[in-house]
Amino acid sequence: MALRSASAAVRLNRDEGGGLDTADSTVQESSGGGLVEHPYHVPRYAFSSRDTARAQAIWRVGQEAAVLGALSVGWPIQRFREIGTFFVVHTATVVHHRELRIGEPIRLRTWISSFQRGVMTTREVRLDTAGVPVASISQRWVHVSREKRAVRAPAALIEDFAPAPDPDDPSVQFPAFEVERSDVVHELEFECWHTRMDPIGHANHPAYVQWCDEAIARIQHANGRS
Repeated sequence: MALRSASAAVRLNRDEGGGLDTADSTVQESSGGGLVEHPYHVPRYAFSSRDTARAQAIWRVGQEAAVLGALSVGWPIQRFREIGTFFVVHTATVVHHRELRIGEPIRLRTWISSFQRGVMTTREVRLDTAGVPVASISQRWVHVSREKRAVRAPAALIEDFAPAPDPDDPSVQFPAFEVERSDVVHELEFECWHTRMDPIGHANHPAYVQWCDEAIARIQHANGRS
């Protein structure tokens, strides 16, 4: 795999990947796609030498929120395997409000704000610590078959994932930003490890953020700014 570094805008847009991980914590019960709240601690290994959570760790919590939301309405990964379909991330828009320090607990809140034609669903995720926002995330998920083709979800799944939008907390809008262009292109080439695959055989989407972080870190180190 080759990565090209450019000005970093924290937005992911891709056609495949993602999926559902397993989670090892208790889930608050939810009715339909309504609000689920859950405490969460980011593990120590997800923090940098500055004792702040790496960007990919925040994206990982967003992924876990989606898993917890599905579990809360009776949809663990095993049930998706049984019906032979999954959700994969199409677009994730993430706004980081502040850095997370080691040891700070997170409260995650998640709900489904839309489910279009039983194929494309939008999940909202909000992370805060002691009431102070850490990140706001809007994830667009596509329901696909084992062959990775978009298919309409079965009736039971559509019912359980019924949208419950919050008019006071709409989907995240990507903020305006300026792009600094350069004629210099940096590349990082590597082979993706099999052990980085998720339960449906993809590199989970937070891994893409980790690879971008690594590419940027190597550029900084090469320029004496590590």
